[in-house]
Amino acid sequence: LGTSKIGLLLENLRSEDVEYLQRAVRGTWKRNGQEFPPSFTRSLVAALRHCSSDASWPLFLLALVEETVSIDPASMPVEVVLTAWKTAGLEASPVVAIKLLRALAHVSAKVKKQEAIEVSTSLAGALKRLAVPLSLISPALSAFQGLAPRSGIDFAS
Repeated sequence: LGTSKIGLLLENLRSEDVEYLQRAVRGTWKRNGQEFPPSFTRSLVAALRHCSSDASWPLFLLALVEETVSIDPASMPVEVVLTAWKTAGLEASPVVAIKLLRALAHVSAKVKKQEAIEVSTSLAGALKRLAVPLSLISPALSAFQGLAPRSGIDFAS
């Protein structure tokens, strides 16, 4: 997204502005027969891949990704969301981690078993060690619970 004028504008949006963008995403989905235009999802995927490659996380983009997969989990390749999570992880700022964990929870049914085991093990370990900021506990548990059927890992064990 870089230093283009639109990139700078979008990166400086307030949370209220981002909320309007999220509403527009839902409106686009409804107006398009309850599916996203392919150009929209291609653009989101490309932007998320770009951000994963340089570990920059514009909140407006993460909010749009989260909104998109909450409406239609099949709209984005699960690998893109997983790569973003693996790149950012629990070390990211809490806001970034929350957005990515929520997106991961929405696509968790499509995560391959081995990847589900890896992410679940990591999340369970961090939660058990209390190595997770308080604000991340709920989204981390949601992602873990979504991955549990695929990973076979029980939090109690």
